[in-house]
Amino acid sequence: MEEFLTVRDVSLHYINQIALQDVSVSLTRGSIHAFIGENGAGKSSLMKVIAGAVRPTSGSVFFRGQRIDKLGFYAVQKLGVRMMFQDVNLVPNMSVMDNLFLGNWIAPKSGLFKHVAIDKARQWEKTVETLQTLDFELDPATRVSELDIGQQKMVEIAKSILWESSVLILDEATAYLNDLETAKLFRVLRRVADMGHTVLMVSHKIEELIRLADAISVLREGRLIRTIPKESYEKESILLSMAVGGYLDRYPKIKLKKGSELLRLTDVGDGLRVHGIELTLRKREILGVFGLVGSGRSALADLITGNCPLRKGRIDIEGKAVKLANPRDAQHARIAYIPATTMDSLVPLMNAEQNITLSNLRSITSRGILEKHLEHEIAQDYAYRLGFDKIPLERSVRDLSGGTRQKVMLSKALLAHAKIFVFNEPTKGLDISSKVEAYNLINELVLENAGILLISSDINELLGMCDRLLILYRGQVVAELSAKEMTELQVLNYASGLR
Repeated sequence: MEEFLTVRDVSLHYINQIALQDVSVSLTRGSIHAFIGENGAGKSSLMKVIAGAVRPTSGSVFFRGQRIDKLGFYAVQKLGVRMMFQDVNLVPNMSVMDNLFLGNWIAPKSGLFKHVAIDKARQWEKTVETLQTLDFELDPATRVSELDIGQQKMVEIAKSILWESSVLILDEATAYLNDLETAKLFRVLRRVADMGHTVLMVSHKIEELIRLADAISVLREGRLIRTIPKESYEKESILLSMAVGGYLDRYPKIKLKKGSELLRLTDVGDGLRVHGIELTLRKREILGVFGLVGSGRSALADLITGNCPLRKGRIDIEGKAVKLANPRDAQHARIAYIPATTMDSLVPLMNAEQNITLSNLRSITSRGILEKHLEHEIAQDYAYRLGFDKIPLERSVRDLSGGTRQKVMLSKALLAHAKIFVFNEPTKGLDISSKVEAYNLINELVLENAGILLISSDINELLGMCDRLLILYRGQVVAELSAKEMTELQVLNYASGLR
């Protein structure tokens, strides 16, 4: 296959940190090339260099013989290299169609206003055509704010495909998708590659990459360790190439006697996305929630955490009815929310230390005065516990990798000392060892009598960590399974409406 994208001796240095060091890799046309490594390995940094979002300290990137590493993001994009970042980058109050064509409107072919008007009819046709090609069941007229996180990812993928990019870069595109939705996306990406486009993927899900990618490049501590062709894939060998240290049990579940009831939902609904929800959560319990995109799992999280008004039903905490009209009410009720999108919970311009301690300012103040040494000590403690203590905590969170931002967000929630924790995709974007660290922290919370609501699209995560599992379908609970009853096939059957 034609070699048409080349990374040559690329290094990227920040103050006190080396993100990339002498990375060289050649990518061929019509292939799917995956990049894998632990958090901080340099995967996202390399993708940003290729996309023109970050200028390397040294080295060069060539696309079809043209050097592009100094052109800038939008110039590289115009050449046909497009990147889909970890966090959703859409306009919430605009429709699916308008987001797809934002900045690339279709003008009428003729008429007095052909240079300033927008041909809405043609845009609608192309939107419908693109969504049908991708097999995405989305209404072009729906506002993005009404979609859950998985559906928003679908819109971003459709936007990239619509403009026929020669190179499509996906950074953790499947982090928000469950197995069925991931399989659908993979079929689309294979068609895209067969059409002659090149797909670059960053993911921590080795099983996915082995199924899909034509080659896998392993990064570790900013260096390219090896590139493996499809015919040489061995899962254990790839894991060993990634790992700086060894791996523990992937799902370190602990068995505890459940305590008294913490949370009860009775006939709860928001009038649109979920209705008739019944659930209970006890102390020292991890209750899982699973559903396909559009099932209402994120809407359920919004109701419990005050991010969406309750239209029907009742919420009780420790036997007393509560009104959760906004996130502040939920915080006062000692409910902590760890959302699926990191920037929904972080202040981008603040540094990591400030973001971590923002959830509990009382812990770092004395007589109303903020004590910086306490802020630093507390943040360092959580950084050590979650394994990101080598990252300078004085850096703003917008400059951190997606995985590190996830750990900052987890630290912030832990410091809030809540008694009910709602985790929405808590390990998306994390490598295997970081996931184990997150699970161990969840275990610590359970040992301290907290109740955990774990909402995830990763079935194996739910089977490995939960005491019970609720399955949603079209906004309703269609099944409740105990740990002994849970199997992957059974969960998917319920979630698909087949039972």
